[in-house]
Amino acid sequence: MKSLIDDILTLENEANGLLEEARAKAKEIEKASTAKQAAIREEIMADVERRVAVFREEAERKHQEDIARAKAEHEAALAALDQIVDGVIADQADALVAQFRESLVHGD
Repeated sequence: MKSLIDDILTLENEANGLLEEARAKAKEIEKASTAKQAAIREEIMADVERRVAVFREEAERKHQEDIARAKAEHEAALAALDQIVDGVIADQADALVAQFRESLVHGD
């Protein structure tokens, strides 16, 4: 009987040992899993940051192009306006000179 009790106690101790090993292994797996999750999270964040940087660069480039285009259009419009004004002034001056000559000829 004693050997049966000894066998049961031995089996119980072995079972307890196996349980402790399993718990320790589970903790190792959990730590590894947590580390892997953190690494994946960091990789994803780095990828997101890279994408955001690329988007910002593209947006800034487009913005600068839009500004340059708007500035060129503005300068062209001002140049066209200057030409119109210069032409009108010249036409008005010619008309005044013509009226002045007319008045000198007719004595008005």
